[in-house]
Amino acid sequence: MTDPRIKYYPVDNADCSLITLTDETKILIDVSITFDAEDEKNKDRYNVRRDILDNELKKEKEIPFLDVFILTHPDEDHIRGYNDYFYSGKPENYGAKDKENEKIVIGELWYTPILFDRYTAELCEDAIIFKQEAKRRMDLFKEDKSEGNKDGNRIRIIGYTENKELEGLEERIVVPGSLISEFNGKIKSDFRLFIHAPFKDAFKDDDRNETSIVFQAKFDVDKKVDAGLSIFCGDAGWRVWEKILDVSNVEDVNWDLFLAPHHCSWTFFNDNTEEGKKEPKESSLKVLDNKLGSNPVVISSSKEIKNNDDNPPSYKAKSQYVKKVGEKCFLNTATDSGTKPPEPIEFEIKSTGPQRTNKKTKSGTKSLLIGEAVSQPKTYGN
Repeated sequence: MTDPRIKYYPVDNADCSLITLTDETKILIDVSITFDAEDEKNKDRYNVRRDILDNELKKEKEIPFLDVFILTHPDEDHIRGYNDYFYSGKPENYGAKDKENEKIVIGELWYTPILFDRYTAELCEDAIIFKQEAKRRMDLFKEDKSEGNKDGNRIRIIGYTENKELEGLEERIVVPGSLISEFNGKIKSDFRLFIHAPFKDAFKDDDRNETSIVFQAKFDVDKKVDAGLSIFCGDAGWRVWEKILDVSNVEDVNWDLFLAPHHCSWTFFNDNTEEGKKEPKESSLKVLDNKLGSNPVVISSSKEIKNNDDNPPSYKAKSQYVKKVGEKCFLNTATDSGTKPPEPIEFEIKSTGPQRTNKKTKSGTKSLLIGEAVSQPKTYGN
């Protein structure tokens, strides 16, 4: 068995992260795959699809297989490429054309009805197909649980909902405050997800960023409980985090690795208004104070962060993160590797905490230093 690891892909202002467990279970959080990245002559975009297919996923009967796909929310920058590169439909109908196109079968799909039910704006095509596939799986489970519990048919429903279509699916529903250790039908003894959000009550108009899935990933390594803690939160803004702090135990908000919400947007710290830009909310700063060890890391899944008025990524937000973790431990997927195209940022979870993997890049010395720093033994607390 190998140490678990997390890979953060360079996808500009988008999210795509892959968790690999000790038994090689693969959990993909969001996806952003573009056609132009398939062109080997394109030096600006990393070929996420080829890395996933060639280096990460196992194959079952020559069919690429992903254990779990978690969609934090259905904005295009979190589900781009789903329809083109992932298989939808009955697993037994996977055909020669699907195999030729190397379409990926998803063992278990995570679906959050509140993301779709409370948002009235038009969905992108990928989100529409995702919702249709979720409905197929839900209907199948209600009709025949044995079929609904097979690879390629499993569904996990996250969060509260008033949708009557979910009657009969109660055992597949997980609400905030729950700890999940079962993934694609298998119980894990060394990995858990603590679900923080979405909350039952909407926060602001019909902004689906406010209903993003937020969770803490907990890794045990060599009998060390919570050896690594990582936060994923889609585009959740400061209001969500304020409530999370209000209702959560401190250990469930602790982190070693923190994926900056909304591609390093200022909305994690406050509203992006003239008044909101004046200072960050105290609650957001407290979230960052839940960092562990001497070298916790913030990762910005975004384009290069420049000192301008862009948001996201926000230079002002980056400055707040750097105040908390230091320049060396704030990583940007677009620029950190120093290569063209940029390479993923990857951590192995050791018993002493997350350690940056040492890969040859043009800035290899920098990567090594980060790896050494992050692998230092932890001191728990703020």
